Amino acid sequence: MWPRRVFLTVVLALAALMIAIIDRQETFEPSQRRLSNQNVRSLNGFADPKSSSLRSGTITKTYMDLVDDDAPLPQYSIKSVIQAANLVQSRYLLLRYDPASDKFIGYYSNNHLYVSGCHKLTYAVKQLTMIMRALFPERFTPDSPELVLAVQAGDYPDAMPYRPCVTKNLNAPCNKSLLSAAPVLTFGSVFSNPLFPNMMGFPMPGEHLTCFTRWATRKEVCPFFQHNSDWSTLTWEQLKPQLVWRGTDFRFLSIQKGYVRPTVEKYVQLQTDPDVDQNEATTALLKQDFSKLLPRWKGVVLTAESELEARRTNTLPKVNIKFPSSSLKEREWEQIGFPGIGERMDKSELATYKYHIDLGGGGGTTWTGTNAFRLDGEAGVGRDASAEAKEIADNASLLMEKLGQPEGFEALFVRHMLNPLVKVIEAYQPMNLRDDAAWNDAFAKVGGDQFTPLIECDATANCRTLEAAKDYDERDPNHTPFDQLKWN
Repeated sequence: MWPRRVFLTVVLALAALMIAIIDRQETFEPSQRRLSNQNVRSLNGFADPKSSSLRSGTITKTYMDLVDDDAPLPQYSIKSVIQAANLVQSRYLLLRYDPASDKFIGYYSNNHLYVSGCHKLTYAVKQLTMIMRALFPERFTPDSPELVLAVQAGDYPDAMPYRPCVTKNLNAPCNKSLLSAAPVLTFGSVFSNPLFPNMMGFPMPGEHLTCFTRWATRKEVCPFFQHNSDWSTLTWEQLKPQLVWRGTDFRFLSIQKGYVRPTVEKYVQLQTDPDVDQNEATTALLKQDFSKLLPRWKGVVLTAESELEARRTNTLPKVNIKFPSSSLKEREWEQIGFPGIGERMDKSELATYKYHIDLGGGGGTTWTGTNAFRLDGEAGVGRDASAEAKEIADNASLLMEKLGQPEGFEALFVRHMLNPLVKVIEAYQPMNLRDDAAWNDAFAKVGGDQFTPLIECDATANCRTLEAAKDYDERDPNHTPFDQLKWN
């Protein structure tokens, strides 16, 4: 039951790149210049953790499930892309291909917050336009019909308008209309349950997406997916038998369950008896409220328990989940000996540990494609899962070897970029608007007057954004109205 268990995402070292695997293969060449789904088999044996066959208890198929089944997506229009903006409150873009200028133009809603995370959105748009031009050059010419896409990016969908539904986290859409809504290309994490079946997970902005662009334009596997000096060369027996994690004190999952971050005032300053071990007393208090804590703080509490037990038994603590010193601002935790702060670890150091836990990445980013396990919040990490962990580690190493080869990365690319894009483009119902006047008129009639151009990318992948958009923040009381920003 949830109050007694914390659902955490467990991965072995370097397995965090296990972002969706497929089990069908056929060679794809960009030179084929056609819109066509491709089947790939080069990663046979690796199941995609997001596939409908592995989601327990759900009968709702997401749009990505439809893509996997080679089934068409529901048809959509400009109007439905505008309506889809109501799902979130930030980091959403209406991306239009304009045949007359041969440019992609991204529009941001005047009703949305423009937050710092929007830089991931503009980055994703630039990469996406490069990928689409490389894959489908015949679709993007002055003689082509217009295309409109819904694009969002960020660590997770900013679905605050649907917060009650997200909190319940049921195996059903938040609204039945989402079963036929416009597809939303989501460059970042999507919900594991089909709360928003039209949100389609694409690679995270950053090295993941850049590597997909490199494959689309040059057919090269980037070094990020290949063996390097950060990978451990130790044998399994030589690795440290601890569960390890390092990352920031980010409010990961707070939108979903209303978890809280513990305060010094409540858990530390109450301990005034000099004869009481303050660390032990604070740990006991935190454990009483274990189910209420943010996932990362749950890990820190398990670490505190593990270190107390190791001190009594003169053994190595089983858990080593801590924040870097720069993340935990309240020094009172450290003053009482509470193990909230840990030594800094780079990739090479992390690769010397047997067991890794992924709590939304390191800074609050993605937990995409990792294997989910239950970690008992009452018993801690008491049982010996070494054999299971070694099997996961072996599979992860084998997977990364495959993804570092052209045939393996091609399978990943086809499954998570080519095939979804084909289906989304085919589902759009163009109005064949050939000039700005016709577009502006049609756009305004369906609510487009509530959107402002944010980014524009030409055929050579040169993109320009609105002046000061990078630092723009709607929450600043002195901000310029979004629709009054100028092009740079």
